[in-house]
Amino acid sequence: MKIRNDVRLSAILMLGDIFAVNFAVLFSYWLRFNSGLFRIVYGVPHVSEYFKVLPIITVILVFLMRSDKLYSIRARLSIVDEFFVIVRTSTMGILLFMAATFVYREYSFSRGMLLILWLVLIAFVSSWRFFVNRVRFFRRSRSGRSRNLVMIGDGPMVNRLIDHISGDPHWDYNLKGVIRTRSGNDSDPGGVPVLGTLERLSEIIGSNEIDEVILTDTRIPRSKIMDIILECEKRMIEFRLVADLLGMVTSQVDMRTIDGVPLLGLKESPLSEGYNRVIKRAVDVVLSAVGIVVLAPLFLVIGVIVKLSSPGPVL
Repeated sequence: MKIRNDVRLSAILMLGDIFAVNFAVLFSYWLRFNSGLFRIVYGVPHVSEYFKVLPIITVILVFLMRSDKLYSIRARLSIVDEFFVIVRTSTMGILLFMAATFVYREYSFSRGMLLILWLVLIAFVSSWRFFVNRVRFFRRSRSGRSRNLVMIGDGPMVNRLIDHISGDPHWDYNLKGVIRTRSGNDSDPGGVPVLGTLERLSEIIGSNEIDEVILTDTRIPRSKIMDIILECEKRMIEFRLVADLLGMVTSQVDMRTIDGVPLLGLKESPLSEGYNRVIKRAVDVVLSAVGIVVLAPLFLVIGVIVKLSSPGPVL
C-alpha cells in the first residue's frame, strides 16, 4: 500500500509539473508580447511557433526534475531545499533550450521571453509543490498516517534526532521507539519508549510495522550492522546510518541530513519508482518480441533440420 501511494503521489507531482510548465510558457508569451508591459521592437511572433516547442521544453524540464529526484517520495526535501532544486533545474532547462535554438536557425525565439519564462517557471512549479506539501501535511495531520520509524542506538545522538524530528512537521515520521544496543539502559529518551535490545530486532520491526530504521551507534561490530541491513532489505524497510565521515563513502550510498546530522543510506533501486517498472516491463516485452521476429527464420531452419535428421516431433 505504501509503494502504491508513493507511485500515485509521484504521478500527481509529474502531471502538475507538466501542466505548470506548459502554462508557464503560454503565460510568459502573453506577458512578453500581449500584456503591454514590455516594448515590442520586432513585432509579435505567432503563438504557434511556441506551441511547437512546448513538448521539447516539457520533456527537458521533467527529465531534469526526475534526475534531481523531485519525483522520489523517499528522497524527501525541505521546502527550502526543494525550491533551490527547482531553481537549478529551471535554469538548466532554459539554458539547454537556448543552446538548442542556436542550432535550430529556422526561427529565432525571443531571449526576453525566455528570461521571463525562467522566472515564471520557478514561481509556478514552486507554488505547485508548496500547495502539494501543504495538502500532504494537512491530510497527514487529519488522518495521522505517517512512516513508522525506529532508532537503534544509545547516547546523545538519539536524543538530538528525536528532538528535531518531533519539532519539525516536515518529517512525516511516527517514532515508534528506540532499540538499545547495550543492555541495562532502559531510560526513555525524549519520552520515546524503549522497545528492547538489538537481539529482538526482527521481532520488534515485525510487530510494529516499521517503514524506516535509523542506526545511530556505529561502534557496534560490522557483522551486526550487516545483519541489520539484511533484515531491513528482507522486509523492504528503508535503512539509514549516522555517517562515519572518516569511513569510506561509495557510489552505492546516498546521504541526507536531519538537524545537521549526516545519515547514510543505500541508494534506491531505480525500480522503486513505479514508472521505471512500467518502462522496464515495456522494454522487456518489446525487445523480446523483436528478438522472436528476428530469430524466427533461424528457428524455422533449425526445426526443419531436426525434422529431417531425426524421427519424431521437432519439439
